[in-house]
Order: sequence, then structure tokens, then C-alpha cells
Amino acid sequence: MAQKIYSTPNSDDFYVIPEFLEHQQCWMVWPERTDNWRLGAKPAQEKISKLANIISEHEHVNMIVSKNQFNNARNLLNKNITIIEMSTNDCFIRDYGPIFLQNKETKNIRGLKFNFNAWGGEIAGIYSPWNYDDMVAYKIFELQKIDYYFLPIILESSMIMLDGEGTCFASYEGILCQERNPNLSQEQIEIYLKDYLNVVNIIWIPYGLPYDETKGRLDNIMCIVDSNTILLSWTENTIDDRYLAVKNCWDVLSKSINAHGKKYKIIKIPLPKNDVRNSDDIKMIDFNIYHNRILANQKLVTSYLNLYISNKVVIIPTFNDEESETKLLDILSKTNVFNNKQIVLFDARELILGKSGIHSLICHQPALISTT
Repeated sequence: MAQKIYSTPNSDDFYVIPEFLEHQQCWMVWPERTDNWRLGAKPAQEKISKLANIISEHEHVNMIVSKNQFNNARNLLNKNITIIEMSTNDCFIRDYGPIFLQNKETKNIRGLKFNFNAWGGEIAGIYSPWNYDDMVAYKIFELQKIDYYFLPIILESSMIMLDGEGTCFASYEGILCQERNPNLSQEQIEIYLKDYLNVVNIIWIPYGLPYDETKGRLDNIMCIVDSNTILLSWTENTIDDRYLAVKNCWDVLSKSINAHGKKYKIIKIPLPKNDVRNSDDIKMIDFNIYHNRILANQKLVTSYLNLYISNKVVIIPTFNDEESETKLLDILSKTNVFNNKQIVLFDARELILGKSGIHSLICHQPALISTT
């Protein structure tokens, strides 16, 4: 049985293991909402099964599936993927799933759970209810027999990034908005983040990319690839409606120092061209008053940095933009930021039609850090 711990990770010397280190396994959720995913969610199921099958060649995948989709998922997924029947509201597990921590001396693992309100609650949330999603972390801790802490603020894992050396990058637009934590000041939020993530340094990123309905997620605008290196989405085009967000992020990151007083290495990654939903993209999407309306001509959020760093491969989304894709691959080849890991390009347009991305769909569970 998983038990709630009433102290804090800071007081107990537990640390969040950074995402870029080795993974033990990961967790995903099967899509099936017909008010979010087009054509009865069948194209999304096909795409996400392909993504899970690729990942399963390099780390173990657990796929959470409803009772109605169990047989369908089993048929499309590799046999080495574990399928777990569990109730959810939608498949964005990166944002509501668990965070894992380790004590480096004892090697013990604990979990961290926070509140989730579907990116804005009853006022601005994408869907309601979200009660099943908010229970997923508890259920995973129970399955894994992992005791856990509870962080009493509204948060999503995509709103924070950690360098593994005592610094947390946090989304000002996301965490401090009125729809998430209206009664908490920046100073109060920082205290919570330092106590429960066991960090000493908070660096606030002003905005996420425009047209992101989750409002402020960091995993489209930046990616931490090691304790000292950050990839930054970038455009030199000052009339691009994304320029202000990436320029503000650059202004913050270029002046930031880590917990040891050193500056970060920042590598600019070109943004793909803008994309827009067309009339075919909204075919057979069910209307639901409890879900944000999906319409034609809405701009989509495209970014190469909504990627997933697996144990031996890096899965990078693509968006049918050969020019920027060529620049991306050239930069990755010259810098070797992923330490010779295989680069796998993955057409992610079907995912962004459902307001998601590769990274948004996966919750990693890190392997133990050796103390020897």
C-alpha cells in the first residue's frame, strides 16, 4: 500500500531525478475522447500506438486503457507493452501524472502528487470533469508500492523543468495565473517548489508559445538535455507571432546562472512553420459542452522541442516542414547534444490536432541513480 508522507522532500533529502537520465519505464494513456480526437479517435489511436511501440524497443511502456478500449489497444500495441485498465478523462499524462524522487544515500524512491484542474478549472479548463485524471498519480503509486508526498498547489509537470543540480525553471504564465493558483503569491509558490522539488534556485520563464490552450507549458519553448545545456525554440522573424515569447525566454535564459553560479549553454532550435486546422481536421469531432470547442482555422502549436528523450533514442516531432527540419538535423549533428543517441523523426500533426504533443503524452519513471 502506498502511504502519504506528511513531511517534505527537502526535509527528507529526496530529489527529483532529471528527465534526461536513464528511465526505468514510462506511462502513457490510450486516447478515446471523441470530443477532442477526430474521426472517433481512431487516427490518434493508430498514431499513439506507433509512438508507444517505438519507445517499447528502448524502455518498458505501461499503457493505461479504459475497459472499453482494452482489446483494441492490445491488438495495436507490441506484446511487451503492459496494458493496465484504469479510468481517465483524457491522455495527457505528462501534466497530471506522477513525479518520482530518490534519496541518494538510501536509494529509496518516493512519489510526488500535485493538484490538477485541466489547465484552468471551471473558468478556463479544456474539459471537465478531470477527477479521474487527478487520481492517476495516486493509482500508479499504489501499483508501484511507492509512498508519496502531496504538493498542495495546482501544477502540471509541463510547467516546470529541472536541471538536476538544484535549479527549477517554472512557467510564470502557467503557474501564477488566476485560473490555477489565484490566492498564492510568487513568493509562496517559490517556497512550495523549493520544499517539494528540493531545489534552491527558481528561474521564471515568462510565456509559453502562443495558441497553446494549456497556457504556458514549457516543453514547447525549451528542453533541458543535460545539467548545463538547454535547447530553445527560436525564430529570427520579428513579425512571427511566436517571436516575442521566444525572445523573452532567451532574455531570461541568457542571463540565468545555475545553483553553482555557472551560466547555461543555450542552443537555438528553429521553429517549424505555423500550421492551422482545416475542415478535414475537424471531421466527426463530437460536440460536448464540457469540452473546449474545436474549430477550423485555429492555429496549432508546432515545436520540435516537444520531444521525448528515451534511453537510447530521442523521438522528435515533425510537421511537414522540410526546410526547418533540415536545419534542425544539422544543428543536432554539429552539437551532438544527445550524446550519439539515435534520432527518430515522428510525424506529430495528428497529436497537435488533439492539443497534445509527443512529450505531453508520456510520463517517464526514472531508473535509480547509482551512489557508487
